[in-house]
Amino acid sequence: YFKMDPENYDSYGGIEHAEYCFQHYASSDTCLSAFKAPLDPSTVLGGFSGNNYSEASAFIITYPVNNAIDETSKENRKAVAWEKAFIQLAKEELLPMVQSSNLTLSFSSESSLEEELKRESTADVVTIVVSL
Repeated sequence: YFKMDPENYDSYGGIEHAEYCFQHYASSDTCLSAFKAPLDPSTVLGGFSGNNYSEASAFIITYPVNNAIDETSKENRKAVAWEKAFIQLAKEELLPMVQSSNLTLSFSSESSLEEELKRESTADVVTIVVSL
């Protein structure tokens, strides 16, 4: 709602501008994203009822990463490396920081499901071996 520029916060009207954009996200040019797309508040806010976006208790951030279909490509390796660094940052730095402020951080990545399936299948192997 501020075109990805913190300096626009005051010049656009601060929180009043955000509240206006929550209700008019598709009809006002000043509420369009920096990429000229409407930003539906329900895609970035959570924990509110009805259209009471100002009462949101959650904020959602999405980082799109371009990963190529070819798993051996340079671009795909960069995406995988970025994802691993993100997970490490979230676990080791962000999570303790938010917990010390009595907040909750939840995060996921494209590989989260794959990693969880690997972890679960490894745990299941031990259970199966012991039961045999």
